[in-house]
Amino acid sequence: VLQPILYYGSQLLSFGAIFGLTTATFACLLGQPRINYAAAQDGLICKIFAKVNPETGVPTMGTIITGIFTSIVACLFDLEVLANAISLGTLQVFTFVNAGVILLRMRPATINVPKNRSSEEDAFIVETRSPITRNPEAEKMVRSLGL
Repeated sequence: VLQPILYYGSQLLSFGAIFGLTTATFACLLGQPRINYAAAQDGLICKIFAKVNPETGVPTMGTIITGIFTSIVACLFDLEVLANAISLGTLQVFTFVNAGVILLRMRPATINVPKNRSSEEDAFIVETRSPITRNPEAEKMVRSLGL
């Protein structure tokens, strides 16, 4: 009696997983050309990634190059290898972001302000100053990790 329920439940779950994987894949494929665009604007990678279609505002060449590169990689590697690489890449990104947050919390907020400013500008600077402050306990924890 339980076997048909498990069978149809697994089919429904597989159907939902297909849509979830498709959505995640499209999100990555749409995001990567914009990451490449930002890096090209900063001069970190080739300027071809910084070219934007004037009508749509989309980094067209970056999208095409990313699509070609990902399709070649998908053809050359096994799905399990790709899934492991994506998981490791995601873990690495989260690690870097969290380490950056810890480092920002340890540093005092610095603002470069010109000498000839008005009291209105002083009030604005105080209001917009970073809320991140030094946390002695966090500093001890980070030092204990050797960072």
